[in-house]
Amino acid sequence: MKAFGSEKLNIFPFSYRRHDQFTVKEGKLVKYKGHKSFSMQQLSIRAKHTQSRRQISPVANGMINNEDGGLLLIGVQENGLIHGLMLSKSQQEHLVTNIIDTCDRLRPKVPRHFYEINFIQVKLTNSKAKEEKTYLSDETNIPHLFRTTKLCWCDYQAITSINLGFLHKCWIIELTIHSLSHSDLQMIRYI
Repeated sequence: MKAFGSEKLNIFPFSYRRHDQFTVKEGKLVKYKGHKSFSMQQLSIRAKHTQSRRQISPVANGMINNEDGGLLLIGVQENGLIHGLMLSKSQQEHLVTNIIDTCDRLRPKVPRHFYEINFIQVKLTNSKAKEEKTYLSDETNIPHLFRTTKLCWCDYQAITSINLGFLHKCWIIELTIHSLSHSDLQMIRYI
């Protein structure tokens, strides 16, 4: 159970099932995004002009400015259908760092304690299918590429591993924007 302001939402599973329908409808407190393009710089020129995909950061920013907070579910289609995003460990790290980088560039800067990022596994609906083989090594000290439409090294690594038959788990990313608490001294200095 997650609380946002005066409302409570019954969303707290340990995993989701692919192709299930989300029971909570999109609204002021819950938004679905089927992609991971968090900032404007990540959108392709075609997506920017056709508006077929919009960056996620304005939705997060709206929830930050809303006293009740909210929940962004990345990897869920707008109609509530659960797909998840196939992500390697390096891609997960990239996504977290990208969200933090984007929130740090907002004015005023969004403090880290205003939000929380969780990865919830999406199980395949076919129980006989193998969800994951072995990862290719994700260990590297190469910095991730941000603020560009170009793929990062971790994306190329994931594509290569898939082409070699190594599958990564699918995830839903829960970006929880905490409701503003007037008694929280750490939060009150930003209000």
